[in-house]
Amino acid sequence: MAPRDVVNDLARLTGTGENEAWATTLYSLEGILYERIRITNASRWILPLGIYHRTRRRGGQQWCAICLSTDRQAYYRKNWRLAIVSTCSKHGIVLADRCIDCGSPAVPHQGLDPCCHVCGSDRRSYPHVIADSKALQLEHNFREILAGRAHPPEACSNIYPLAFFNLVRQILSIVTANPRAQRLRETVCRHNGGDPSEPTFEGIISAPEFLSSSERHRMMAIVAQLLDGWPCASENPLCVIHGAHPSGGGGRTGGTESCHRFIVLRAALERPGDIPSFVQRRTDAQPQHAIDLPARRLAALRPDHNRAWRSRREGSLPQ
Repeated sequence: MAPRDVVNDLARLTGTGENEAWATTLYSLEGILYERIRITNASRWILPLGIYHRTRRRGGQQWCAICLSTDRQAYYRKNWRLAIVSTCSKHGIVLADRCIDCGSPAVPHQGLDPCCHVCGSDRRSYPHVIADSKALQLEHNFREILAGRAHPPEACSNIYPLAFFNLVRQILSIVTANPRAQRLRETVCRHNGGDPSEPTFEGIISAPEFLSSSERHRMMAIVAQLLDGWPCASENPLCVIHGAHPSGGGGRTGGTESCHRFIVLRAALERPGDIPSFVQRRTDAQPQHAIDLPARRLAALRPDHNRAWRSRREGSLPQ
């Protein structure tokens, strides 16, 4: 989280372009994955390190054992610090976040990296756990969007990435932390397979950033099932869970109705039997994606984010 002048000094001393050096920092994702990075508190989608008296207590630094083994010079990728990533899309395995022998988090600047600074165990020898195929594909798409090489799914193509990732986090929070989410997980896993057991958080905060990489991957697999073809696919699990028959065809009308079903599903989880009145009004109105309203509100409140995304797509900012 170095300030801009420190990054510029490092770029000058190493002969690297300033924009290229800045692209290696988490600040480069502001306005795309999160609004702003919080220095004193936990930021959305950034895994906390849990630093207390210069000691890291949380597994906020993930790694891929195969990547570290095959790198000419082992280094830790920027996206390994993100809660939206729990897999290595190159090798198809779940990322590690703690030493296999002593359970200590990775502290690359201490000890003889890539060996554990506590017990000396080599991180490159961490056992390989094959990732869930749908979660792997979903997180690969997330990486492509963050890199500016892809847009959000077609059904959400009319919103900017910041709003799209806020939607993803909302769904992930419902799946993991909602007190009535057990029934949702059981229904999804009954139709598509998986482990519906309740996730275990590291600490008292029930947020996706406070899940271990393995637990987060398990929850991301359920989210991938919920987002599969949403909101246009007639076989989407959201329609099955809500108990409503999709409107066939997968056109714009079907997509809108599925989007309404998602809002109804969330209302049912938070307050059973209470369906928001605006959902009933919108269902009878002319078809329109329910995500349009927050997207317009975001565009009005954060025009700088939209300009940054357009500039990124046009190539004026580093990928």
